[in-house]
Parts: sequence; C-alpha cells; structure tokens
Amino acid sequence: NFPDKDRLANMARLCVGAAMAFAFPVMFIALKSAMSALIDTATVPRNRLSGDIKSVSRADDGDSSQANKWKTIATVVTLVSITKIAEQCNRNEVSSVLGIIVSVFGCLVAYILPNYLNILHNHQRHKAGLTTNRREVAMNYFMAILGALFGGLGVWMAVTNTAAHH
Repeated sequence: NFPDKDRLANMARLCVGAAMAFAFPVMFIALKSAMSALIDTATVPRNRLSGDIKSVSRADDGDSSQANKWKTIATVVTLVSITKIAEQCNRNEVSSVLGIIVSVFGCLVAYILPNYLNILHNHQRHKAGLTTNRREVAMNYFMAILGALFGGLGVWMAVTNTAAHH
C-alpha cells in the first residue's frame, strides 16, 4: 500500500524478494541430498559386494560419471518441475503447493527414508548372522509410520487451508 517512490518500502520489497529468491532453493537441499544418496546407492554395480566399494566416488570413473549424470538429471528435473508448478500458480496456490511438497518430501527425507534405510541395514546384519537391536528396529518402524502420519497431516492441512482461501 506504499507509493512506488517510497525508498524504505522499495528497500523492504527488495529485501523480501531477495529472501524469497534465495530461500526457495534452500528448502530443497534435503531433497537434493537424499536423491544424491539414493542415486549413489542405485548406481553401485550389482556384481560387486557392498564391502568391495567404500563409496561411489572411489569406484572406477565410469561408475562415478554415471552417478554424476543421474544426479544432474534428477536435480534439473526436480528444480524445473518445482519452478513450472510455481509459475502456473498464484501466490496462494504457490504456498499450498509448497506446503504439500514440504509435507511430503520433508517427512520422507527426515523421518521415513533414514528409518527405512536403517531397517534395511539391520535386516542385512540379521541375514549375515550379526546381532541386531530389536528395540532400535521397532523404533525405526515407529518413526517411519509417524513420519507418514505427519506427512499426511501436513498435506491435509495444506489442502484444507487452500480450500479456505477459495
């Protein structure tokens, strides 16, 4: 509601615009990190034992370049998709879309994925005859289920908040 020639209002608009432009990609750093880790896991050659490879970066150059190619593709596709969705929406719709995305991917990356990977790790330890902590495995299942519930609740809240605006 301030005039266009008001210096302080223009500085405030500039600061808000910069904060929005630079904060938007930061929200998806966890998603990018999780995708990179999944791509690292997926591109490890299947004919080698997991103990033979310390990390993808220490594997031969062909494996590393394939992982880097998939990481780049996944990152670009994700960012382009998010940008196109935001471009097609007005301000209220963007906040709703971001609420849904953050609810789903945030809970996936923070709660479900780490616990799922730990469950798989404990399952492999059990198959190898090593000891596993049953309480830890039970807590991993609980946390993954809790993450799914939080994600569902976040999506429900974003959708009902959007419906209230219309």
